[in-house]
Amino acid sequence: MITSCLKCPLLSLTVISSVLLGTATTRSSHAADETTTAKAKPTETQKVAGESTNAETTDPEVTTRPAGILLRYHFKKGQYVHYEEDSQSKMTLMAREQTQETSEKRRTNKHFRVVSVDEDGSAVVEPIIDRVQMEVRNDNGHPVAYDSANKGSAPKDFKKVEETIGKPSLRIRYAANGRIEQLLPLNVQSHKEIEATEQKKQNFLIAFPEDVIAIGEAWSDNYMIDVSVDGKLRNPLKKRVKIRRTYTLKEIKDGIASIGFRIFPLAVERDPRIKGELIHHSRFGSVQFDIERGIILKWQSSGKGQVFEAFGPSSMMKALSNTTERYVPSPSAAKRQPPAPKKPAGPAGPQLPGISSL
Repeated sequence: MITSCLKCPLLSLTVISSVLLGTATTRSSHAADETTTAKAKPTETQKVAGESTNAETTDPEVTTRPAGILLRYHFKKGQYVHYEEDSQSKMTLMAREQTQETSEKRRTNKHFRVVSVDEDGSAVVEPIIDRVQMEVRNDNGHPVAYDSANKGSAPKDFKKVEETIGKPSLRIRYAANGRIEQLLPLNVQSHKEIEATEQKKQNFLIAFPEDVIAIGEAWSDNYMIDVSVDGKLRNPLKKRVKIRRTYTLKEIKDGIASIGFRIFPLAVERDPRIKGELIHHSRFGSVQFDIERGIILKWQSSGKGQVFEAFGPSSMMKALSNTTERYVPSPSAAKRQPPAPKKPAGPAGPQLPGISSL
């Protein structure tokens, strides 16, 4: 097991899936709520410990708690919202007196298109990856580089990434607060993938609370992931693990809401192998949200972890990653992107194209 792991291809399945979804583990993100493909549970708002919930006071020197704010996205039909994401990660594996270090650098240009908007502010959006530039280095060897702008030049390990560039496979129906209401796959393959992943990583937006929230208050949501219990690559025995995301409204200044977040497994795992699989699901970071325009301006996250005996006695696994995603307002940047794809042929669902069996 350890030998095969140390000699695995430069690009892991985790790396491939994170690029396909455009968010890596940073946006888990931005990831989906714990739901089926039809409806998601409302986000729960939690008050910060120690904060008074009594708005009335008889002491004239004590000011009342600031009024809350309603955080909402302002979707507009035909709107294109572009982002550029830069990420770096490093993974170190040590076992049987062998050490392997794999590092990756990636830049992803992507956007989402607002297909339709309902009267209540909910909308259907279509995420698309426009370009991916990657460099993966194994130990001190020569890096393997890939740029999707160079057609037909993808190494074998990057073929699945190349197939996704500029080709939408999914539409997502969002509530105005960013909660996923429905997934609308545009082809049979994406439908199968959604059934397999159960929306975990499909949400690239923050799901805000249903009600107003004040500075200092927090809210949270959960999502489920599958981990391998026996370590097999084919038909592994799986276990479901619940991951929690907590958000806190830190500050509002010049119309920008600053939000801190943390992602972590809810249960304490004893099995080192499972702890190794969860190493990318412990993260913290910050988000800047433009309240007036209703868009995320910047998203930063970092994660690091160390697990002993994940691959047997005397083994060690260490991971470090950083990701920054920025809103790209430049019209010239948008012009460089490929044109929007034509509307998929075939019968539409109640509102939009999708798989009728959803």
